[in-house]
Amino acid sequence: MDDDRIAYFRALLNAIPATIFVMDDDLKIRDFNDAAENAFGLYPSTALNRRGGEVLHCLHATDVPEGCGRGPHCKDCVIRNSVTDSLSGRRVARRRAKITLVLGADRRELDLLITASPLPPSGEPLSLLILEDISELKHVTSDE
Repeated sequence: MDDDRIAYFRALLNAIPATIFVMDDDLKIRDFNDAAENAFGLYPSTALNRRGGEVLHCLHATDVPEGCGRGPHCKDCVIRNSVTDSLSGRRVARRRAKITLVLGADRRELDLLITASPLPPSGEPLSLLILEDISELKHVTSDE
């Protein structure tokens, strides 16, 4: 792909306000957009090629020494299962989930709308993962 097309697709990805990750079949982050960088304070040098749960500070990412995807809670992870389903050809679906992240001594609960879709074949299987924080929306509608 030429540099102009790469720049075009990078600009397109960054124009989308939702948090977007490109994930492989081991849930390693291969790329992300500006919204993901801003929402989670990510840097390519510390996020790329690391598992999503480790980068996003999932509550269960350190349950076992092997890390994200290897612990007893990981089989029920909506993010992991959404990416795995998309890569195995299952229907793309939006799923809602409550995710707990650990940021230092603080825990942060997010209500997320999770969408995963396979990317066209380009060597390794990759999935486009979209995480939409609906915490505020859920809070507003429950107050009405």
